[in-house]
Amino acid sequence: MNDLPIKKDKNQIEKKTKSDIQPVMPDLFSVPFFTFRYSEKSIISSGDQTHIKARELNYKNGKIEEKEFEGTIEGSYFDSIEKGLQKQTEFFLNSIKMFLPF
Repeated sequence: MNDLPIKKDKNQIEKKTKSDIQPVMPDLFSVPFFTFRYSEKSIISSGDQTHIKARELNYKNGKIEEKEFEGTIEGSYFDSIEKGLQKQTEFFLNSIKMFLPF
């Protein structure tokens, strides 16, 4: 009977040694629910030139991406940005004026 092939039962429990078992450690840098974003923008106007600098840093799915931009444009562009922001601020304050105590 020893010459016959023995079939192993699929549901049979095997005894393992500690050296056979390898723990699964999570990769702390690829946690899918953790993201981070940092951005910095500066606009400096002097004379007839406007200097624009932007930097963005993203951390997503264990990868860090960095984007940078720097450039100089004519000074009138800064004036148009400033006027646009003033209009937006004025519109916002007028819309909430009735809720303010003064």
